[in-house]
This record gives sequence, C-alpha cells and structure tokens, in this order.
Amino acid sequence: MARVRVLSHAIAVAALVATSLSAAACAHARAAGPVLETPVPPPRVVPKAAQPIESQPIVASPPVGEVQPATPPAIKSPEPTPVAPQPAAPPPATPPVASTPAPTPPAQEPPPPTLQTTANPGAAEQRALDTLRKAKNDLGRIEVRTLSADGKVQYDMAQRFLVQANDAIGAKNFEFAQQLVDKAATLAAALQRR
Repeated sequence: MARVRVLSHAIAVAALVATSLSAAACAHARAAGPVLETPVPPPRVVPKAAQPIESQPIVASPPVGEVQPATPPAIKSPEPTPVAPQPAAPPPATPPVASTPAPTPPAQEPPPPTLQTTANPGAAEQRALDTLRKAKNDLGRIEVRTLSADGKVQYDMAQRFLVQANDAIGAKNFEFAQQLVDKAATLAAALQRR
C-alpha cells in the first residue's frame, strides 16, 4: 500500500514538472518570420447623385385600377374674385332638352385564359371530379354528432377543402383542385376509422 502511495506521488510530481516546463517553453516561444501588418483598407467609392431632370415634373402614377382624370383639377386662387351682380333674366318658356347621351360604362374584359399545366386537362378534370364525389360520399357517411371536438374541427376542415376544390374546378385549376380533394379524402378516411 505504501508502495502505491509513493508511486502515485511520483507520477503527480512528474506531471507537475512536465506541465511547468511546457508552460515555460510556450512563454519563450516566438513566431518565426516577419511580423504581419494589417493592409490599408481600399478607398471608399461614393457614387455621385444624378441631377434631376428639370424639364419634366415628377408625378406619382395613379394606383392600379384607378382612372386618372384627363386634365388636372383647377387650382383655386387664395383670394376670391369679386363678381358683379347679374341682372335677373326672365325664365324660359320651355325647358331645354339635353342633347348629350348618358355615358356608357366601360365593357367588362373577359378574364385571361387559365394556364394549363397538364397535357390532358379533360382527364385531370375527370380525375378531380371522381375524387371529389368519393370524398363527398365518405364525408356523408360520417355521424357528426358522435365526433369529438377535434373530430368536428377536422370534419369542418374537410368540408372547406371540398368547397375550395369546387371553386378550383370552376376556375379550371385542376391540379390544385386535385390536391384539395386529396386532403379532404384523407381527412374523411381518418374520420371514418374513429
């Protein structure tokens, strides 16, 4: 036992001596080679501001969909102009008939054509409609009264997916409609297992 104690003290002393020698060696170590200097930063390049165009006034464009008047509104002068009183004119015997017709409202532009991303849009529409019918039938078989609160939320979500899918089919967006119908069908299948 005494031998183990002496041996452990000897190892501890050797480790302490080795640590102090390595620390001393590090303190005296110097970097070899020249001292590196920090390079000077490049000069800043500041762009010059462009001169405003003096011949044209700066006017903000009107928001999209808003019609800009043909002529700018008249600027009112700060002082009212005195008006001489007009003598009263006798009323005309018959009222004048307006000869200008009422302005016609602008014609509605047809909506732009829908971009088709499939080679056969008829098949995509049929596939979406078939899946839509199946999902509606699956949701129709579910007893809503027996569902938990979470189940009712999922049922309502599936119903909303079906409404959105109908809208997408009406807009000829069959790929999006198929995605919505698939989500509704997945929810309906999960609710039927409960």
